Amino acid sequence: MRLAGGVAIGLLVALAIDVVRLGGPEGWFAAHRLPPPYLPTGQSIEVDGAAVYLDCRGSGSPTVVLESGLGTGAAGWGFVLDDSAQLTRTCTWDRPGIGNSAPVGRHSAVDAAARLRSTLDAAGEAGPFVVVGHSLGGVYARIFAAAYASEVVGLALVDPYLPDVHPVEHVDIPADLRDAWLAGLDETNRLIEATEDLDWVATANELAMAGLGDLPTELLFVEQRFRWEDAYEPYEAALIAAWEPLVRELSSDTRLTIAVNSTHMIQWDKPDLVVEAIRRLVESAREG
Repeated sequence: MRLAGGVAIGLLVALAIDVVRLGGPEGWFAAHRLPPPYLPTGQSIEVDGAAVYLDCRGSGSPTVVLESGLGTGAAGWGFVLDDSAQLTRTCTWDRPGIGNSAPVGRHSAVDAAARLRSTLDAAGEAGPFVVVGHSLGGVYARIFAAAYASEVVGLALVDPYLPDVHPVEHVDIPADLRDAWLAGLDETNRLIEATEDLDWVATANELAMAGLGDLPTELLFVEQRFRWEDAYEPYEAALIAAWEPLVRELSSDTRLTIAVNSTHMIQWDKPDLVVEAIRRLVESAREG
């Protein structure tokens, strides 16, 4: 027993040193590619006969709404949720069929936006809203922002999935490379469709109509050079040069931040960048 106790103490000491060395709990979880801790304190709300999980914390206006990536829900925002809630009222949810939310059958992103808006209303959560979307959540966030434009005052896209942005079509590269990239995009869309029971054709059409106008938009991306490796590497500089104006065209009011040394999970690796983007949008909305 003494030996076991000594080993346990040694492991705890080693863990504590490792946590400090990596800059605290957030850095430790990120370095070990572990999901952030999340305490589910939200509520289940019935909307159109189906349960929806919603977690809202903090106080103030505007209300921040967090949209997660493919197949993930509220738990993906463990490093951001409470820090954002220190700034203003902040909500996150599980989309239909994810986590603690019931499936609703085949639906489009506009259907999901309407369900989210109804859920917020049923919970007594009021706008105006700042919407934050990571990865696939960026598609949902853009469509929500367009569908409820009169209530949305800011948008943050965290390494978003942009199926309508095709830099390969703006650069002189071999046709087989362009076709391979577009085929990969189509495969991703099929995966999304299967994972979230999403009508992708309808969603793509909705996204094409989801203009942001001059909505203040924070764009957070990883270093793009990591996305153009192998056969695409000789065209990397041209592809990145074509990519930047395309993403800036999403809104006439954008701010671009590159998350250096981050993986796709910026909200895990560099949560401070996400929180600062939220802070800027919240302050901008409050200043009118």
